[in-house]
Amino acid sequence: MFQEQDAEEQRQCDVFVVLLESFFELSNYEGAEYSEPLFENFDRIAAEGISGQMLSEKYGGGTSNIEFSVLTGFSNVLLPAGSVPYMEYVKEGMLCYPAYLKEQGYTLLALHPYQRQFYNRPAAYEAMGFDEFISREAFSESDVVGNYVGEQATLDKALELYHETVKDGPVFMHIVTMQNHIPNQPGEYSEDHAVKAHLEGATEYYNGCLSSVATSLRDIDRAIGSFVDALRDEPRDIVVLFFGDHQTPINGDAGEDLLYLQESFTSLSAEEQTLNSHVTPYLMWANFDVKEEGVDGGLLPSYLLLPTMLNEYGVVRPEWMDWLYQSDDVMNGTYYDLYFTDETQWEGLLTEEQIETYTAQNMLEYDLLLGKQYGAG
Repeated sequence: MFQEQDAEEQRQCDVFVVLLESFFELSNYEGAEYSEPLFENFDRIAAEGISGQMLSEKYGGGTSNIEFSVLTGFSNVLLPAGSVPYMEYVKEGMLCYPAYLKEQGYTLLALHPYQRQFYNRPAAYEAMGFDEFISREAFSESDVVGNYVGEQATLDKALELYHETVKDGPVFMHIVTMQNHIPNQPGEYSEDHAVKAHLEGATEYYNGCLSSVATSLRDIDRAIGSFVDALRDEPRDIVVLFFGDHQTPINGDAGEDLLYLQESFTSLSAEEQTLNSHVTPYLMWANFDVKEEGVDGGLLPSYLLLPTMLNEYGVVRPEWMDWLYQSDDVMNGTYYDLYFTDETQWEGLLTEEQIETYTAQNMLEYDLLLGKQYGAG
């Protein structure tokens, strides 16, 4: 199904793709203070890898659409409005990175510590080639931190599963975490565990919500640090992609999002508001290529994360991922109003090469996902 690749030029290593639920920087809450650092491990590891900001298509929800985009290289922008691909389009035989690795002899594991049937994941993962899907049933109540299974328990479970599986050959693992999922209300964490947060002018309730989010972010950061440190000395080559799926609303007791009460945010243009509320961090790291100085990967849409990591680290990949990686040199990606998806906006704004590239991506995505896969070769 996939075009043959020159094995001598590409590295067959174990691959982790880790979607961190609602992992984002709190930069929109200008002047907020926290009792301890929230991103010290992320920053430490970013100094050894490639990092930047992902431009998410979602705010506050829609996790499955983001993971779909990352695993396939398909842009959500090019799908019909309101689509939920896991429930509508993912079917056996579709082209995606997990299916490609399956053909290369990899064992594929998916891990998400939440309700098994949510977003039709069992059927979607099976269609994408995953051998096993591990969900909430694999965790105990002692693994719960706040309202959900904690980040540390999730990544510890991932390491346990990896060590059980890698003895049989190369492994691809897709992990979706859960700890920072809404509602992020005051009192979610015990006093001795919580990060203290204070935003001048915010109500006690809002500050309690902000504390909940900050605590989850601190816990995510700790889990990232211990996970990467555990992989450093593994005998096999390993590459890891971490990314936040979207930002999360910080809602008061009346339901109003704290973000839209910040003058520093509401005074921005509509385009700047969209950008500032939809960026999340990403981080690429490999134990076989630890950088002496961190590399700035820039701003990327979700579907370009894997093509970028696989190309930058020389990891096995299909031609589709190479084509997407090269397209970034021409048009930087597709993203609703911030990029170019409306043909009426093209005249005078885009070069002929950009129009050709966008049109080709649109046609290829339709063909490979919804059509007869004429472009599969």
